[in-house]
Amino acid sequence: YTEEERLKYYGLFIPGNGGAGKTEVCIKSISSFAENLNITLTCPTEGQKPGLSKVKKGNVVLIEDVVKRMLGDDLYATCVNEANKTPTDDSPFVLVNGRNVLKSTIKLKDIGADVIILDEATHVDTWVHSVLSNYAKQFNIAVINVGDNY
Repeated sequence: YTEEERLKYYGLFIPGNGGAGKTEVCIKSISSFAENLNITLTCPTEGQKPGLSKVKKGNVVLIEDVVKRMLGDDLYATCVNEANKTPTDDSPFVLVNGRNVLKSTIKLKDIGADVIILDEATHVDTWVHSVLSNYAKQFNIAVINVGDNY
C-alpha cells in the first residue's frame, strides 16, 4: 500500500453518548434487512459481555479473542509484545502517524464473520483497529466500531 492507502480505515465508526443504544440500533438495523448475516459482536472486557448479550442472541466475544483468531496465536503474541515498540523490518507493524499498524501484506485467517460490531471501540488500541481494517478489506466485510463521544 501507499502511505495514503495505509491511512484509510476500512470500517465505520458510530459515535454517540454513552448508553444511547448505538450498538442495539446497529444490530437491529442490520438484522432487519439481512437476517442471514453472521454478525460477530465483540467488546474489550468481560464486564461488558452480559449487557451486550441482552442486545444480541448468541455469543458475545472479546475483541482479544477475535483478533487472536484472525492472526493465529503466535502472530498475536508477537503483536502484543511489539505493539508499543518502534517497528523493525521483521516487525508485523509499520509506523503510520506515530502509531503501529499491522502491515497490509499479512494474510489473516477467515473467522466466518459477515459483519463485526466492536462495542466500546474507543477503548481498543490502534493496532487492533488496524487488524480489523485489514480483515475488512481482505474478506470484503463490514466492521462497525461503536463508541462514546469524549
